[in-house]
Amino acid sequence: MKRIAALLKTDIKSISRDSILIAITLAPILIALVFKFGIPPLRELAAPYFELRDYYPLITAFFPVIVPSMYGFVIGFMLLDDRDENTLTALAVTPLGKMGYVWYKLSIPTLTSLVMVLALTPFIGLMQFDFIRFIPVALMTSLEAPIVTLFLSSFASNKVEGLALAKLDGVFFLPMCVPFFTKSPLQYIGGIMPSFWAGKSFESLSAGWEVFLPVLLLGFASHFLFLILGYLKFRTRLN
Repeated sequence: MKRIAALLKTDIKSISRDSILIAITLAPILIALVFKFGIPPLRELAAPYFELRDYYPLITAFFPVIVPSMYGFVIGFMLLDDRDENTLTALAVTPLGKMGYVWYKLSIPTLTSLVMVLALTPFIGLMQFDFIRFIPVALMTSLEAPIVTLFLSSFASNKVEGLALAKLDGVFFLPMCVPFFTKSPLQYIGGIMPSFWAGKSFESLSAGWEVFLPVLLLGFASHFLFLILGYLKFRTRLN
């Protein structure tokens, strides 16, 4: 436990020395504030042209998806630094071990995302939803944090490449929007990406259990599949 506390303290210091990582870490709080206090006035301005309230579920669903992504990038960038500085190689001979350290790194954005999503999504207050049902959805979306971390640190050779990959992040999350715009069975083509199931699960919160539960289970399966693929790719890159 002392070893983990020491690592956590070191990580906090590392984040505090990088303005980009500080901005990404604080961004979810700022986004929640903008959604809560900025969207309602924007709705009034847009009222003569279209009803923004119709998009409140999509706007709300965006938050529990983007938060894990942001924290995943933070830890992904830190892992890139660790790899460049041969920190992971040095850890191989410690009791924690190389992969023990990696699993510690993956747990940080996952747990942080879960706490932030559970606390701030209801705070946004754009729509009412069953919080008990939302808990497993939040847990599922939090798995996108380690997925992003693993894929970023697997495919980027340095922070510059990492930032370039971050710009492509929007493409990864586009499928989450699909369930909010169509009920066609063709929507499930987007199911090849985990973000689709995050959006579909949120969109199904008010549906019956016969609809919500299969969507939720498929969502977890998709996320675990990508998590395993990312882990295998990362191990290959590490070795």
